[in-house]
Amino acid sequence: MLKTQSLNLLKALTRVKLLWLPCLIPLPLLLIWQELFLRLEVCALLIPSTLFLHEWLHLLFIPNDARVEICVSWHSICLKMEGTRLYLQALLAALAPSLILSGVGLLVAQFDGLFALPFLMHAISFPIDLWGWYGGVVSHEQA
Repeated sequence: MLKTQSLNLLKALTRVKLLWLPCLIPLPLLLIWQELFLRLEVCALLIPSTLFLHEWLHLLFIPNDARVEICVSWHSICLKMEGTRLYLQALLAALAPSLILSGVGLLVAQFDGLFALPFLMHAISFPIDLWGWYGGVVSHEQA
């Protein structure tokens, strides 16, 4: 089940057009200053990669009894989980990716701040993931 959901997530990630825009900006500038803009290009390629890793970690920690739906728009991707009574495990599934990736970003920041940026941006998703978990618990309680 994780394998098919991972493939669906990867297909959905390729449909999010806005994620690939930062990868195109440094390309013409590589002719001007190759060393700097090559680092920017690698950093830009890490953005969709870490987003996929973030959503895949959600899939990894989701309880087995939950139903998962992958939602895609032109600017974002999200997972909707329904049907679980394991609230603490669902909380772990919601919060672990942002904590893990921002922790990796803090470790990478000691060596290179530019490469740490795609990892550190996942700290922004912490309140969004928490709100998504809380909204799912409240709607499940009301049903």
